[in-house]
Amino acid sequence: MKKLMMILSTLFIKALALAASSNPPSMHSNNILLRNEIKSCFDSWTKCWNSGDVDGYLNGYIQSSSARYVSGKNIIRGYDEICKHFHSRGAKGKLLLKNFESNVISDCHAVCFGEYQLDLLDGGGEQYEGCFTCHLQKVD
Repeated sequence: MKKLMMILSTLFIKALALAASSNPPSMHSNNILLRNEIKSCFDSWTKCWNSGDVDGYLNGYIQSSSARYVSGKNIIRGYDEICKHFHSRGAKGKLLLKNFESNVISDCHAVCFGEYQLDLLDGGGEQYEGCFTCHLQKVD
């Protein structure tokens, strides 16, 4: 089993905007709603990866030159370069996220932490695992 450490640092990811209400929920209940929404987005992106849908997976990244993806000792800057990186590798194998946590910092920023496991189904059944950190920014 191979171990890789993947840290997604200052990665801007799109999340759906919550509907505005004339009686906004309390900060605590709003945080719960945001955490549920964030988890739902990660579940959707994981499902895209597991079905081989690279573009669906990449839909989570903001289409901006400010997007950054960090893996090991490499920093990939900009949405277009991130797309090239993932399209060259493809969405291969089964991705599983474990011990997922999200910390809401403000109405439009959150930090997520967790562990990932990627089981490659071809090429000898290699397994990669590690930890990740994401900075999310809600955009319209």
